[in-house]
Amino acid sequence: MNELMELVDNLKKALDNTKEVQDIKEYNKKISLDKELLSKIRKYRETQDESLKKEILSNELFQEYKDKEIDFNILILKINKELKRISTKKGCSLWK
Repeated sequence: MNELMELVDNLKKALDNTKEVQDIKEYNKKISLDKELLSKIRKYRETQDESLKKEILSNELFQEYKDKEIDFNILILKINKELKRISTKKGCSLWK
């Protein structure tokens, strides 16, 4: 079990060093510093105002963040595909 925990820790460290994770962290920081954008997002959550949604979606920083989010999600899909391949190859019933 300790070996498994060590492998999981190594995986976490490796993922933290990927470009996708680094990028998404960077854009999270950038957005957290953009008080105007954050205010619009909070207000949209409360009001569901479509014009406010359009403003948020047209924000360049928000668009860049969404692009990085897509890259991050693709990384997750690749990891899941590889884990499934490994578990199927080794006969592990965990993923079935």
